[in-house]
Amino acid sequence: MRIESSSVIASALLAVLTLGTFGTLRDFGPESVVRRFHEAAIAGDFVEVQRVSSPPNAQSAITLAERVRTLHKKGARMGYPLIQANRREGIVIARFAYDLGDQVVFIFWVLRRTPVGWRVMTDETLRLRV
Repeated sequence: MRIESSSVIASALLAVLTLGTFGTLRDFGPESVVRRFHEAAIAGDFVEVQRVSSPPNAQSAITLAERVRTLHKKGARMGYPLIQANRREGIVIARFAYDLGDQVVFIFWVLRRTPVGWRVMTDETLRLRV
């Protein structure tokens, strides 16, 4: 049985296109902004924390980032989110579980779609009892 080179090329192109699409889309959507917030908080990149937060340059973003850093230092594993979508007005509340081994801590993240993408609403997230 002989495989045609055009079939191999077509398969390779499809694989590249699929991986490229998922790689690009990983930075869109409400879950991605929480992931970016976590990565920036853990790295101590407060400029990026502010970039994905609203209101910009708010003390609440730093407070929330410090909370995430503390959980990370304690060895918390972040579980998959339970999205409680309230899509009216582009608002989503996502519940993330942080497993510390002997206890599980939940943070309810309030996210809002803005003209420049999804943002973590840090004031509202902190009000939901972090």
